[in-house]
Amino acid sequence: MLAFYQFPGPWDVCSASPFCAKLEAFMRWQDIAYKPVTVTNMKGAPKGKIPFIEDENGKLGDSDFIIEYLIKKHNLNPDETLTPEQKGQGRAIRYLCEESIYRAMVHFRWLDPQGWGIMRERFFSKIPAFIRPVAEWKIQGYVRKQLHMQGMGRHSPDEIAAIACGDLKVLSDILGNKPFIFGDSMTTADLVVFSVFANFTTGPFENPVTQYAKTLGNLMAHADRIRARCFKAESKEYGKQAA
Repeated sequence: MLAFYQFPGPWDVCSASPFCAKLEAFMRWQDIAYKPVTVTNMKGAPKGKIPFIEDENGKLGDSDFIIEYLIKKHNLNPDETLTPEQKGQGRAIRYLCEESIYRAMVHFRWLDPQGWGIMRERFFSKIPAFIRPVAEWKIQGYVRKQLHMQGMGRHSPDEIAAIACGDLKVLSDILGNKPFIFGDSMTTADLVVFSVFANFTTGPFENPVTQYAKTLGNLMAHADRIRARCFKAESKEYGKQAA
């Protein structure tokens, strides 16, 4: 059976990583059997990042490459209702979510004082006390460097919040009153939006972006719709076992 390696879901979301959440939602949506394997580091990851999968053909990393692989392997067509123009729009939405909104989420989790306090307690509390400060210093330094190189980290916290809130407003406007991004049928674009939005609106984090996101009723309802479709609304244990 396909093994799916992902980060844990410490709050009311299937995984702390939007990329893991997106991939797991896809596999559940498409009824692809898998064995979930929870990991907390990148050891063994073919691209040095999580998620990745392993099956009879070996290991494969990157959530988008994995989804493309599974579509071909299982002869799927999850976006068959979309026009070429809509598929292009879906790709643009993916980059908005995963290259802009996601970077803001990383800032408010790992560099913002309130978010960092939560992440420290959740992910570093079991590390031996004599090496914990070094581990914390290294991971926070790595995140700060990555965000600076990408560009988001060059902005002030207020500017980052303004960028993320503006992006979320765009997603809300695109969704409008429709049940899904492109109408009545769920597509892979919905999984992208869900995975980032759900990660921003769940958990104990409080910052200007989470506060604003929770006022966007249509996106909140959209996230609930994806949970009900992919993660069984009756269970809060998202990601603990295969559907």
